[in-house]
Amino acid sequence: MDENETPVVEVSEPAAPPATTLKERFKGFALYYILYSFIFSFLFVLVFIASMLYAMSPASNIEWPDIPVLLIPLVIFGGISILPLFPLGMLKAKRGHWTVPTRKESILAVVWPSVVFGIWLAILMLPIWASSIYTFLLYISALFAAPFIYFGFSCFVVFRILQVEWLAFILAPLLSIVLPPLLFALGSFCQAKRQNFSPEG
Repeated sequence: MDENETPVVEVSEPAAPPATTLKERFKGFALYYILYSFIFSFLFVLVFIASMLYAMSPASNIEWPDIPVLLIPLVIFGGISILPLFPLGMLKAKRGHWTVPTRKESILAVVWPSVVFGIWLAILMLPIWASSIYTFLLYISALFAAPFIYFGFSCFVVFRILQVEWLAFILAPLLSIVLPPLLFALGSFCQAKRQNFSPEG
């Protein structure tokens, strides 16, 4: 090689991160969901105060079927409460360098949190708790699982307004159990594909 020539340095592509495990996905969802639940609870208090002011305003004279005026802003807020979980899933996947999951991992990433939500809902519905214990469980749910609780409540109210009470007791719990982890998972999958991270091996 000529002494005046500059040696060519081979630039290797950065190694892809290791495959994201289901445990990491579940922990990521749980952490971001609890943090969002705290923020949501604070926002819910603000919406509740605003709804009280709205109920005392002249605009509250509008008649709404089968729903108190005070609940209107709360139902709307509860209905959209789970939408931020999609961008939160994208954020977690970006910060954690999550890889694209397999089909089986994609399903389990939704099923596991849904099962936890289902168990928690079943615990809340068991008629064996003393009033003080049940109140404590509701407080815990309001802090750590607020979007899940309020979204289910909003779905229940909407189904009652549509006069399909028999669906309210089935679809409201089902949607509140499945949709939060589904939106978070879809956001994380979308971000993983954008990052083009494929698991090693």
